[in-house]
Amino acid sequence: MGMDKTMNSTVEPSKSTLDFQPDYIPELIDLFLTSDIELTKMMIILYPKYISPESLLDSLLDQLDKNQDELWQLRVCNTILLWADDHWEDFNDKMIYTLKFLSDKVESDYVAEKLYNQSQMKKKSSFSNWGYLSNTLYEESKSVPKQIAYKKFNWLGDCAVNLIADQLTAIEWDLFSNINSRDFLQQIWGKERIATRLTKSIEHFNFLSSLVKTLILIQDQIEYRAKVILKFIEIAKCLRIRNNFNSLLAILTGLSHSCISRLTDTMKIVQKHTLNNDFVVLQRLMSSNDTYLNYRHTLDLSNPPCIPYIGLFCSDVVKLTGHLTQIDDGVIDITHMMKIGDQLLRFKSFQIRNYSIEKDLQLIQLIVDSSVMTDEIAYERSRSIS
Repeated sequence: MGMDKTMNSTVEPSKSTLDFQPDYIPELIDLFLTSDIELTKMMIILYPKYISPESLLDSLLDQLDKNQDELWQLRVCNTILLWADDHWEDFNDKMIYTLKFLSDKVESDYVAEKLYNQSQMKKKSSFSNWGYLSNTLYEESKSVPKQIAYKKFNWLGDCAVNLIADQLTAIEWDLFSNINSRDFLQQIWGKERIATRLTKSIEHFNFLSSLVKTLILIQDQIEYRAKVILKFIEIAKCLRIRNNFNSLLAILTGLSHSCISRLTDTMKIVQKHTLNNDFVVLQRLMSSNDTYLNYRHTLDLSNPPCIPYIGLFCSDVVKLTGHLTQIDDGVIDITHMMKIGDQLLRFKSFQIRNYSIEKDLQLIQLIVDSSVMTDEIAYERSRSIS
């Protein structure tokens, strides 16, 4: 889908957008109204970097006045509907009223009805569909206590590894499926707007990694610590089977932390167990060597449903968006912009197929409500045991 094409002119950067001069809007609209639906989807994701929603809608509506061809009119209307369906939050009250007005002018009854129905939709909250996570760690933004009452978490010992892996995947999918492609763009990370949905996923990754460390370090006996490590290796194997790479790496990160690897006597027991070979294989799979080459190859071959490693998507998109606003002699490279779009559409493709998992809400609540050690407490605890 690469395009050997550039926009040529002087573009004035603003705080949040780059507003095209009028001469450039037609070319932008051409990209929107292309017959290539994938390119249109890319432009819907990326356009805020270049033009405001109001200006975009006005420019699209101008196309209806300039060309009365019925097929062209349908293409314009369907593009607007696709935009509204994917990013309804872009539409302010005036734009919504425009959709309602437009529904009275369209010849096609089917499109007119869709436009009218879209105009009646309620705005979606950024926090919709959080389900069982709505009143837990992510909503409360609770801080980790300075001191922790060490106790055994019975759910880890009592529940089968497949059940735990299923519930971890259910939690991860709930977070992952709510991430918007635009959350990865650098502009969303400005001072005025925080990519809350993406932040929650990152917070959960760090929480899960800390939880692994905590559940190992709270054990008073070497044998119990080794048993917990081995169980987490089994859980990691199950997560790999489920293609839940984000939770998999979170657990491996916890197991590989220095405060765990330094437990010499504990690790001697683990290394004698056959599961240690599986641990080595999983570490090799998710290794950051060669920019996660093994993982990238495995992801390419994985069938859905699948949850990719979110951190790597963040890194990849940030590298690309670093060039998005770089203007050399008034030229914006559309080909480079399409590379970003390709990456974001690929991420979105992983969100299409859900997992068929029977949720155990009690176990989910126990997991997400667990207290975890701070790095300082974990370090001090690891120094006192072996």
